[in-house]
Amino acid sequence: MWGVCIMKPILIISAFSIAVYLIVTLSKRDQIWIARGMLLAGARCLALILCVVLGSVADGLAMAGNQIWAHNFEVLEIVALLSVPVLIAYDSPKAWILTIVAYICFRIGFFDYVLNMAAGQDWTYVGESSWWDMFIKKAAPGGFIWFRAGFASIGTIITVRYL
Repeated sequence: MWGVCIMKPILIISAFSIAVYLIVTLSKRDQIWIARGMLLAGARCLALILCVVLGSVADGLAMAGNQIWAHNFEVLEIVALLSVPVLIAYDSPKAWILTIVAYICFRIGFFDYVLNMAAGQDWTYVGESSWWDMFIKKAAPGGFIWFRAGFASIGTIITVRYL
């Protein structure tokens, strides 16, 4: 059940990234380059989001006590992280830095929600032990949904426009 809930934001972000990339590049390139660029931009976004989702599912399953599946998802996360350099041309240090910033933005946007769903908790649950949970509880009850959506959008824009 939680797998369907995870896919909706990923599909929305991917569609958004393709639309933004199309708007930005429509006047600059011919049709073949636009199609190629849209596919690459979507693949880059999905690869970074997939890394976050796999890591959070692994942590959620570990919290729920399912260690075997948690280790399997950790392996998949590592494979996904190793695939990112294949999709992004790292010809400058700027590309590396922007990739790390985009990954952090996606992590802020998606990690806690997917972790909570994988652990079998309410998706807006905020813990009590980490400094991040304490910050979220003080800043805004309810999990700071608009804040997280903003960071996911920033990660998408970075990935689509600059990588």
